[in-house]
Amino acid sequence: VFTHVRQESVETLRRRHRIPAGTPCSSCALEVAGLSAGTSLESLEPCGSARILAVCGIAEPQGFFDACRVAGLEVAGSMVFPDHHRYTARDVARMLEAASRHRVDALVMPEKDLVRLPTPLPIPVRGLRLRVCWREGWFS
Repeated sequence: VFTHVRQESVETLRRRHRIPAGTPCSSCALEVAGLSAGTSLESLEPCGSARILAVCGIAEPQGFFDACRVAGLEVAGSMVFPDHHRYTARDVARMLEAASRHRVDALVMPEKDLVRLPTPLPIPVRGLRLRVCWREGWFS
């Protein structure tokens, strides 16, 4: 499965990566589904045009920041933590200071990071929910 594919065909990707003919291949992209207020699948909100502090602990943070912008969010500031980071009270204090400094409406982070916050924050915090969109192959 080729992920994060925008326009290239599976055949083009198969040739580039020298995948033998007959090997099953598929491609997909991740798209923003909305903002969650928690871990419930039912609590999805549209992104709107909020001014946000984007915070993430993922391997490729630029993709997250780009997704926030594509969804219409104004990224006023950002913070990057290591992949799979376990947030501490000190991290939360730094987030709140940055949120105040950038005068944001909310803090937005990937849903996988949202569930790692140690305490509730006194400002709105939302998780950016992504969905897999199959482009070509097995599930198209």
